[in-house]
Amino acid sequence: EACNGAEALNILKNSIFDVVFCDVVMPTMDGYECVRRLREFEDKNRPEKRQYICGLSGNVGTGHMKQAIEAGMDTVCFKPIDAKTIERIIFHSE
Repeated sequence: EACNGAEALNILKNSIFDVVFCDVVMPTMDGYECVRRLREFEDKNRPEKRQYICGLSGNVGTGHMKQAIEAGMDTVCFKPIDAKTIERIIFHSE
C-alpha cells in the first residue's frame, strides 16, 4: 500500500502484481502521472510484464475515463465499488 503517487510508482517499478487498483487522486503525484511513468518504465525495462491497472475515481464522468485510459490504465471504476466489480476486474486481468 502506497501513501502517495511517487511511492506507488517506486513500488510498482520494483514489484509485479496481478492487478493494481490505483486511485487517480493522490498526493505528491496523481494516479494518471504515476501510471504514465510506469508504462514508460515498463516499455523500456520489461515490456513482457505489463501490469493490469484499474483506476479508481470518485468523480463519475467520461473525462476521467478518457484521461485514465490515455494515461495507460486498463480500465476505470467509479467509487464506491462493490465486491462483484472487484471480482470482475480480477478475473478479467488474467
